[in-house]
Amino acid sequence: PEIYPVPMERHDEEVRRLEASGHQVIGLAEFNTSSSPSRKHLPEQAKRVGTDIAVSSSKFDRRTQELANTQEWVSGERITVNGTTVETEGRWVNQVEVRNYEYYNYKATFLRR
Repeated sequence: PEIYPVPMERHDEEVRRLEASGHQVIGLAEFNTSSSPSRKHLPEQAKRVGTDIAVSSSKFDRRTQELANTQEWVSGERITVNGTTVETEGRWVNQVEVRNYEYYNYKATFLRR
């Protein structure tokens, strides 16, 4: 299948142009996510539904931040003071991590002649 990437603002216009040239819409997928779909996902889905052309668009939506409680393993240490060596045990340490996310709207229209 052919993939036609177009700006989100022109997505519906491109679909109408293809419909006017004899193509028929057989499916539509829309979603919003902070994780990018793999490059193979759209061609594989287009093939699975039996489409000739997939019109594809994405557009930035928003940025967010979240605090996540995590744990980090700190290995034990060997410490020598005045000739006396002590070995400390490893331990889990609680940490707060800032996670940044960028969300995008994705849209794909599947057409067949």
